[in-house]
Amino acid sequence: MTPAQFIQKRQPGWKELEALIDQMESAPDRSVPAAMQLRFGQLYRSACTDLSLSQAWRLPRELQLYLEGLVSRSHSNLYSQPRKRWNEVKQFFVETIPRLVFSDVNVRICTALFYVTFLLCGVLAFNSREFAADVVGESVLESYDHEHGFRVTVAATALRITGSAADPDPLVVPIGQKECGECPYELFCAE
Repeated sequence: MTPAQFIQKRQPGWKELEALIDQMESAPDRSVPAAMQLRFGQLYRSACTDLSLSQAWRLPRELQLYLEGLVSRSHSNLYSQPRKRWNEVKQFFVETIPRLVFSDVNVRICTALFYVTFLLCGVLAFNSREFAADVVGESVLESYDHEHGFRVTVAATALRITGSAADPDPLVVPIGQKECGECPYELFCAE
């Protein structure tokens, strides 16, 4: 096959690929039918082969540059699709699902009931120890009170330590761990 015959035989495929690329790039959401994607893949592989042959046969430089540009555009189109699809997946979960779910009246009623009940229980538990004890049990509340009281005592004692001989002994002594080097409070524990 002569170079002229090669070009004449392969040029319609190059033009078709160029038209497909233009169509894919102009689509606002980059969605194309499966048949078009299949044809695009076939033409892209064919153009890659033609580029390789044009270099091996030392065809005119302008033809090689044209094919390089065509293959480059095809490659960009082929491999830039997943990023766009990721945005579509993100949009589906962040925008579409919530819009569909919350457009349902029953979901809105259930959500409102949940939050009203949650806030009411929070206010009752804050204002009534009896209610809180009924919910979590008196022993859990006593444990919380004991732990909180101990932490307050440790902090108050630490605040009285100034470095003089009359300072009280600390109630707790920090124990160094290998994770301490990554902790933002390491400087405070080290003092």
